[in-house]
Amino acid sequence: MLEDTFTQLVRYLTEVGWVGLAVALGVGLIVALAGYRLRLLFFFVVGFYAGAVTIGPLFAAMIDAPQTAVIFGAIAGVVAGFVAVRLYFVALFLMGLLAGASLLVTAVGSVLPEAQLPVLIAAAIGGVLGGVAAIVLDRIAVIVASAWVGGLHVAGAGSTAVYRGAGISESLWYMLFLGILVVVTVIGVLYQSRMFPTQRYRYDRRYRRER
Repeated sequence: MLEDTFTQLVRYLTEVGWVGLAVALGVGLIVALAGYRLRLLFFFVVGFYAGAVTIGPLFAAMIDAPQTAVIFGAIAGVVAGFVAVRLYFVALFLMGLLAGASLLVTAVGSVLPEAQLPVLIAAAIGGVLGGVAAIVLDRIAVIVASAWVGGLHVAGAGSTAVYRGAGISESLWYMLFLGILVVVTVIGVLYQSRMFPTQRYRYDRRYRRER
């Protein structure tokens, strides 16, 4: 799952133009450094991305027409984004579910690469644990996830810009991608943890209470 996320992001960034790279870089920095403050926007971005990359290719496989993936992906992304914003605690749980399942599947897959049942069990256990942990941690989970998602886009846009401008090799491009991702994610987590007040938001966003 983590590998699919990297592959999908890199594929999109290698196909977009310079304006797209600039937008991805700017949005990525905002999400990485202010994801908790803009958590509803962050959930919209996550929902949009999940809906677009899931539904777009699905319709493209069924309908042989130019721009099918872009059109249906954009529509599905907008719908999924608004759903994620309205159902805050569901989006929080799903965010943790995907992260937990991805991490545990990667760990089990590296030990048992040919086994399918243990991977499925790991996905189920990791998903449940990750979803529950995300709801319990709330603020911390949003900060870490937003820093990582923002870092993905900054790393993808930045490394791709260097790749195109300087003509570096693909292996160096990938190393630069991972390096920028780690640096931006760490900076985003530290910055948000320090700058934003420690608050736990109830699922009804009209109310909140201090920790």
